[in-house]
Amino acid sequence: DKIINIIEKNRIAKVAELSKLLNTTEATVRRDLEELQKQKKIQRVHGGAISVNNTNREFCYSELSTFCIEEKKRIAARAFEFVDDNDALLMDASTTVFELASLLLYSGLKGLSIITNSFNLVSLLRSSQIRVIHTGGQLSSSMNYAIGSVAEQMLNGLRVDKCFLGTNGIDPSYGYSVPSFEDASVKKCMLTASRQKFILADHTKFGESYMAKFANFTGDIDYLITDCLSAEIDPSAFDPNIN
Repeated sequence: DKIINIIEKNRIAKVAELSKLLNTTEATVRRDLEELQKQKKIQRVHGGAISVNNTNREFCYSELSTFCIEEKKRIAARAFEFVDDNDALLMDASTTVFELASLLLYSGLKGLSIITNSFNLVSLLRSSQIRVIHTGGQLSSSMNYAIGSVAEQMLNGLRVDKCFLGTNGIDPSYGYSVPSFEDASVKKCMLTASRQKFILADHTKFGESYMAKFANFTGDIDYLITDCLSAEIDPSAFDPNIN
């Protein structure tokens, strides 16, 4: 009960933090988290757990950036294989997409252009040889990105080779979704502007759904790159054209 209360209050909790708060070993905490996940009371992620009651909640960048780091790096490495010299890319503010940008920073690829609504990506890439363009727009401080009509108008005037987006939820019966309507609207503009469309998402996003859907599960996305498929997802539910 204490673990559930902590996770519900903070939305995310690390094993090490729970161990200190409860004055018990990390091994005990891990066993308790596994049991709570079996009871569907929390969702286990690498290094800790998150609340299952997040339909209307928005996370902040600092929370998301600390979880599933190794999984995100593997996903980014696979996504990197699809980037070519002289590509024009749209990249959103997700933490997994940030890992891809980190690879591009030292890749040696030539002639890249990256358009993003993420202030973190601009900061990361500002001293690189990559051409970086920010959409502008209203600041959302929790995720350090731009949203709103200014960002959308800028994106509506673009045509790029590829876009790389993150998501909070992937549900075959619903689609790809996030907590914020403004974020969903920006993602829709990015998808419309792109010839090839990529979703980068770790396994914890499967089976989750949030208020704002930005893409259908089938027909809207060309590539879904993840670390492993959740046991709750039937592989036959995927669009056969999705790689």
